[in-house]
Amino acid sequence: SLRQADLVWEVAHAGGERLLLHVELQTSADAVMGERLAEYAIRLWRQFHLPVRSVVVYLRETGQVADTPFIISRGGGEEGLRYPFDVVRLWQEPAERVLSMPDVGLWPLAALMGGATEETTVAVAERIAGAALPRAERSELTALLAVLAGLRLPRPVVDALLRRNPMIRDLIEESSYTALIRDEAREKGREEGREEGREEGREEGREEGRE
Repeated sequence: SLRQADLVWEVAHAGGERLLLHVELQTSADAVMGERLAEYAIRLWRQFHLPVRSVVVYLRETGQVADTPFIISRGGGEEGLRYPFDVVRLWQEPAERVLSMPDVGLWPLAALMGGATEETTVAVAERIAGAALPRAERSELTALLAVLAGLRLPRPVVDALLRRNPMIRDLIEESSYTALIRDEAREKGREEGREEGREEGREEGREEGRE
């Protein structure tokens, strides 16, 4: 199957140079990450002919991260291809790096950054709830915060703490994330019910056969 990059934006340096920023999001180690990034960069270059800068962002702590640069040898100790990329370990970055920014859309990342606890996650949720944004945006960002926090902290604890605040609870309930989770839960329940019915039917058939 054709591999697809996670996120790609066309951006500009302060001096005006245009380039492509390619971001890969990872929750676990990938032994071929460097190879993938180099492959994506070549495909992006062929399509757009713009410089490519790749960043792999690890959302939670992992024992192994990608080595940069990725190098293909041409034999005899010579390099045939070298592709450098940036590595970001979110759990090592201070949460204030995003919380100090005016872009509220970055604030949910604080749940995965250094010093994150259940209490700091609730504090971020309160900041999002009070932000000068349309209610629908605050709802989606609050739910995203809850989802990301569940990658690093005990999900039931985070969920219970967030829902203690009526405003935060309402924002989460109104989000598309909650609707998606409910749909998945209903589908899982229906599938389990169908499987249980099939098993009961098979057992009844075996019993009739024995009789």
